[in-house]
Parts: sequence; C-alpha cells; structure tokens
Amino acid sequence: MSEPLPPQPSRGWYPMPTDPGLERYWDGKTWTEKVRVQRGQGRFIALIGDSRMRKWFALVAIALVAIVVLVNLPKAKNSPQESQIPEACTSLLTHDWYELNAREFAHDPDVSARKANAYYLDTFIDDSSKYSNTDQQFIDVLVALSIPLNEMSSAIQFEPAAAAATKTDIEFKNLAEYCATAGVESEAPVLSEATDNSSEVDSQEQARIPEGYTDNQEGIAYKLIPSESCGGSQFGCTTLEIFAYRDCARGVKVYANFFDANGQEVARTDADSEPLRAGQSTALMLSTGLSTAATATPNQFICQ
Repeated sequence: MSEPLPPQPSRGWYPMPTDPGLERYWDGKTWTEKVRVQRGQGRFIALIGDSRMRKWFALVAIALVAIVVLVNLPKAKNSPQESQIPEACTSLLTHDWYELNAREFAHDPDVSARKANAYYLDTFIDDSSKYSNTDQQFIDVLVALSIPLNEMSSAIQFEPAAAAATKTDIEFKNLAEYCATAGVESEAPVLSEATDNSSEVDSQEQARIPEGYTDNQEGIAYKLIPSESCGGSQFGCTTLEIFAYRDCARGVKVYANFFDANGQEVARTDADSEPLRAGQSTALMLSTGLSTAATATPNQFICQ
C-alpha cells in the first residue's frame, strides 16, 4: 500500500530559493513562469539577487575597473624627439664652456681647455645611441656650432682664435633660439675673450706712460723702434719697447704682423718678455727669417 502524498501548498507567491529577492507564483499544482520582486525588497536588491543579472553586473564592474586603471595609468613617455631635445638643450646651454682668455692663450691649460670645448660638442653630436632620433634641424644647429669651436681650439695665434670665438657666440645664440622653441629658455653662452685677471690696472702708473708710447687700454703701452736699430740683423726686425701699468707676473706675450716695403703682410711672429710689475718697462726684438720683412705692427699684447 503506497504512502499518501504530502499536502500541496495553496496557490500563491513564494520566495525563489535560487534567486533571493524574487518570488514565483504556485498555482496549486505547479510553478508558473510568473515572477515578481519579493514584497519589501527594493528593485535594485532584487536585480542583484537574480543570478542572470549578477553576471551582467559582474561584466559592468570589470569594465568600470578597466576604465579606472586606464585613466590612472602614467602617461606614456614622449617620443624621442620630444623628450631628448629639451634634455640636450639644457645640457648644452648650461655646460661649463671655456671662455677664450687672451691672458691664457697659447699656454697648455688654455690649449687643452679650448680643445675640450670642441671635443665635448663633437662627442655630443656623435652620440647616436642617444640623439639619433632628434630633429634634423637640431643636429644642423649643432654642426654649425662645432665648426667655429674647432677653429677656436686649433688656432695658433690669438687673432684667429678670437674671430672663431665671435662666430661661436653667434652660433650659440642660434642654438638658444632653437631651444626656446623646444621649451628651454636659457641665456646663450659667450666664449669671446674673457677679461678676468687678478691684476688690476694701476691708474697712477698709467698716468706715467712715457711720451711717444701707445696705450692699448689693457695694461700695456708700447713704442716701435725703426728696424735699422736692430743690431745689424740681416732679417726683418723691429724693436718693441713695452711699459706695463698692470702687474704681468709671467711677462707680456706679444703677437705681431710683419710687412714688406710695399705694405704687404709677409710674416707673423710672437715674443715673450720677462715678468713685469706695474711701472716697469722692457724691450723686445721682433724678428723673422725673411729678408723681405721690414717693420712689424703688434696686433695683440697679453699681460700674463
């Protein structure tokens, strides 16, 4: 004999065990497709309780998290051209460039310092691994700057070195103008002759410059003696008398051009004096190995 069936619940709305927050209708015999939000529950809570809606909400949550992560990611680095040019400009414009100093010219520290200028820039240009992707105009500006820098470093006499330094100053201005377009504002370096010297002009001694001397306004006055007074030298020579109104602890360096009887330049020469204190004078013989050289005209005095 079979056991009697348990009593069936009366028709009505009953909570869905698999979907909290929702109710399904029981018609007294079977479960229908009618579903509603459980009484006392908000619409949003009911939706969250729906297993089908939970999947949708999970996808939405993942998408929102992805958006937040993307928005907060660090910005990608600038392209090589955008990031390297300002960096390069700052390095070049703030570098400790050696300024041409007439009082140090032709001495070993000066020669190596001038060569260091050219070497720094040439190495900078050749550093292809770091700057190969920069703007070609930037490279062109650097190449234009390297030409007078190398001329300045290889000059044997002061006059061409000073001319090259002046050209270098112009190219540095061009570099500074280019760098300004890349957002780097800086003063252009100036390498033309520096005037720093610990020896000050003695104004009292300057007032005592002997008659007939020419003042070069930088601590030296000079007088040329005709070439026939050069002790019977078979070559062109000129005696140069020097009066110092500035202390020249290592003497005076003189550069001069020689001209023939027709006024044509035929040679250049230089000479060094003994150390001089303000108020002292000395004489130098400027000579060349050319019989056609007549008289010399000094173009540069360096109180060392």
